[in-house]
Amino acid sequence: MNVERMFPEANCMQLEMNHPKMDVNFMKLRDALQLTEAETTELRKQHTTMLTGVVQPHEAASVHSAITTGLTHQPVTPEQEDERAQRYEEERVATMEEGRREHTWAWDAVFGRAKQIVADKPGLVKLLKQAGMENDPRFWLSVARQARLQLMKDGKLR
Repeated sequence: MNVERMFPEANCMQLEMNHPKMDVNFMKLRDALQLTEAETTELRKQHTTMLTGVVQPHEAASVHSAITTGLTHQPVTPEQEDERAQRYEEERVATMEEGRREHTWAWDAVFGRAKQIVADKPGLVKLLKQAGMENDPRFWLSVARQARLQLMKDGKLR
């Protein structure tokens, strides 16, 4: 039996993003962004669409929690801006090192596909920038795992 036909990724992602454990994230976003209930419902749909095909459903909660933290804890002072800039560089290095460690010889192909997956969703690119997560290792390593699966499915990796 084909599991993908029984449980398509979009359905799994929708179930994951509508799980009660995700309510905490969306309540934080609702408060921080001063959204109505209807706007929060629409935001949940948008985030579900943005993450579908980008990260595996079982990693969505972790990735979305990081996005929520980034969106609800924006830097205010110049010192916080400097800290964020320093963190960006540290995260960029960590992403590359951890990616090479996890994917070894396949890292270049996997990371290339991961970047393409994200680039194909301009709304997600904007969201990552707003959340200060352009280089976040949790996000990029989750996308890399999804990219590797796609490459394997396409017969481009074993």
